[in-house]
Amino acid sequence: MKIGIITASYNRPDLLRRCIDSVRSQSYSNWVMYVVDDCSTVNIDELSDMYRDPRLSLQKLPQNVGANHVRNVALARALHDGCDAIFLLDDDDFLTEHALQNMVDQTQAYPNESWFVFNVEGYQRVLEPYTFIQQPFSFDYISDYLLGKKVRSDKSHLIRADAVRHIRFSTQVRNGDEWTFFLQIARRHRCMALPNIVKVVDYQNDGLSVALSGRQYTFQKIWLDMKKPVLCWYYRPLLRRAATRSLQSVFRFPVRLLLLAWQQCQYLFASRQR
Repeated sequence: MKIGIITASYNRPDLLRRCIDSVRSQSYSNWVMYVVDDCSTVNIDELSDMYRDPRLSLQKLPQNVGANHVRNVALARALHDGCDAIFLLDDDDFLTEHALQNMVDQTQAYPNESWFVFNVEGYQRVLEPYTFIQQPFSFDYISDYLLGKKVRSDKSHLIRADAVRHIRFSTQVRNGDEWTFFLQIARRHRCMALPNIVKVVDYQNDGLSVALSGRQYTFQKIWLDMKKPVLCWYYRPLLRRAATRSLQSVFRFPVRLLLLAWQQCQYLFASRQR
């Protein structure tokens, strides 16, 4: 199995090197790591000279477009190059020892599955024990993760190429809302949960999770928040939780639009005061 590792990066040279080192030190060797830099101040050419590894593909975009677009660029290259599966690895995270070999061994045990979900552990943050997968089981991403609690917290995803051939991350928002990508896969595929820890997540104080939790309303974000349960209901029409949350989101939509309008008025007033 040729694994395409997709890494979006922006202004984190030290963390990126740690991420790359964790991949290059793997015992499993049939991989290509697609690092796409979002027009940061990092000198990609220096990394090329440092590693000189043909399995490491480095690309710097000419303008800053956001993590979702960057991931789409890397994903398209991985599929074009004939990778059999893709693995998502952010630049501030890194692989555990023998992670790729463990993943490949697990996928061989389940040849009919296309989507594998693995445990992660925190680098400087202890994750709650109840969020860890304890034994292999099959689950539905929509009912058991997005709308349920059978699977919780961050996870690592290894997905066969055929399952994501025509699927991309949403560029309606620059960063976050990865569910838009996974929900499209969930239309036709279930997830296979596996207990191996394959990735270490290093939560940053200036990372996307922190930034997204405190950002203001935008129309794109409000629209996606409404679409999320509606799409879940559309794909799982017999799921009562999906129907309930879909109706709730529709009722909340005009309220959030009013909040957005109020924020814009405050912004305009503050600008005039300056």
